[in-house]
Amino acid sequence: MVYIIILLLVMVYILTLSLYHSVCIYNIESSWYCLVKGSPEALKHLMVPSSIPPWYTQSYETLARRGLRVLALAYKKVSAKDTPLEQSRSWVESDLHFGGFIAFECKVRADSGVVMSALIQSDHKVSMITGDALLTSLHVAKKVNICNEKLPCLTLTAIMSSTDEDATILRHVWILHDETTFQDTELPFEVKNNAVTTLGSKYNLLTTEECFN
Repeated sequence: MVYIIILLLVMVYILTLSLYHSVCIYNIESSWYCLVKGSPEALKHLMVPSSIPPWYTQSYETLARRGLRVLALAYKKVSAKDTPLEQSRSWVESDLHFGGFIAFECKVRADSGVVMSALIQSDHKVSMITGDALLTSLHVAKKVNICNEKLPCLTLTAIMSSTDEDATILRHVWILHDETTFQDTELPFEVKNNAVTTLGSKYNLLTTEECFN
């Protein structure tokens, strides 16, 4: 016996640099579904908390550390009475349920490590700017000899903090991640007395665009 299921794609909200995810609305045999894919970090905030498994963060971070490009998948079922085609994007992508992860491998060119090593040995300063997730980028940087595999990593992170006067301030700290215990330790961020250069001799230094906004 053969079953035929007709999926009708009726609307798409494309991936944007500010949202890090895309949204589709499907009509499947008179049922309506809002389907979302995007970065695990971004989608986590759009999901119903009870649908997020306890292994969510550790799982996608483990995949990313292996150099895989990881997308989270989420969904919610709605009815025709909800008029999903007339709703705003924020409504479509709210109250989602976790559907799973999908991971892709994109292998590094075989000669990339040799080229990077030659540049470093000839006294060039080599850095990497990428649109990949931070942990995936770190894996690639180690593969091509930009980062030292034997050194721990510090990530410059922007954190919102509240003061006693209920004001909100933005502060920058270095985050040291322990891959054995999965615990994070904060270190102060300083620029005086060549502090960053000194850290660079002991750690691989990473950051994201949030620290430059």
